[in-house]
Order: sequence, then C-alpha cells, then structure tokens
Amino acid sequence: MNDKLKKVLSEPFGPIYSGSSFENLIKTTHNKFRYITIGDYVTEKYIEIAEKSPVLSFVDMQTKRERYDISKIKSYYTDIIEIYNKQGTISKETINEELSEVLINYIQGISSLVIVRGEEDLLSLYVPLLIPMNSSGRVIYGQPGMGAVVFDVNEKTKREISNILQDFYIEFSI
Repeated sequence: MNDKLKKVLSEPFGPIYSGSSFENLIKTTHNKFRYITIGDYVTEKYIEIAEKSPVLSFVDMQTKRERYDISKIKSYYTDIIEIYNKQGTISKETINEELSEVLINYIQGISSLVIVRGEEDLLSLYVPLLIPMNSSGRVIYGQPGMGAVVFDVNEKTKREISNILQDFYIEFSI
C-alpha cells in the first residue's frame, strides 16, 4: 500500500459515532438498513446493541494487532465464509470467486460472517462497490481511538471509493 493511499484511508469516510451516540444509532436504525460491519470489535458491539447480526460482517480475528476471539458472535450468522486476501492488496481472485457468494447472500438477506485471512480492511473497502444501490446498505467500521465510522452505500460513496481504488494496486492472480 502506498503512502498516498495510507493517508487517504486514515481519514474517516463518514461521521464518527462513539458511546451512547453509536448505541442510539444502532438501536434506532438496525431494522431500517442492511448493515455491513468491518472489524471484530465493531461487529461484536453491533450484535450486543442490536441483539442480532448485521447482514454482512468482515473480521480477521484481530483488534489493534492483538488476537480477538470471535467465538461468541459466530452463532448469530447463517453462513460463515473463510477467505484469503494477501496483506496490502485487493486480490482479483478473491473479488471474483470469494465475494460472489457473499454478494448473493447479501442480496438474499442471508447473514454472513466473512473471516478474512490476510487483509480485511482493504478488501472490505471494495465491498460497497458490489452492493446494489437500492439495498439500503450502510457500512460501519472502526476508526482507532475515535469510534465507529458510518456511511451509506449510495452513488456518491461508490464514486468516492472507486476514485480511491484507482490509485491502488489490485493484484491480479493467475
């Protein structure tokens, strides 16, 4: 990952919620949106507040580079998918093969926990581009030391993500 992309990704992609504001947001909107959570801690907090899983979650069993136990959240999901994505890349193979099942589940409303071996953050950055516009998709991810960033999947955010990814190297595996 180049320095320019690191700088761009260090900026929150939407408003930040923490503490009671995050809790109120989830309590009042978990039935209105099809949430996608990115990160172990954010996913667990969402489940604690909503008392159900998001439609789609990406975890890597680590938080702040420390091992994170996800055993207590697994039972909330209909489908658990393990994928590999090389650190520092977004693999074409992963996008084409692995994420197609995830997308089908999302469209059908089947809750999926995606356990990513390797790079979870970058791969999940790509996911909003795959989500249909009319699906009421909303993404939550953790911003270290600040809280949870929340943004809706819409034309504007898809365009912004696409612009970010144009500067990024996508590994094409053969």
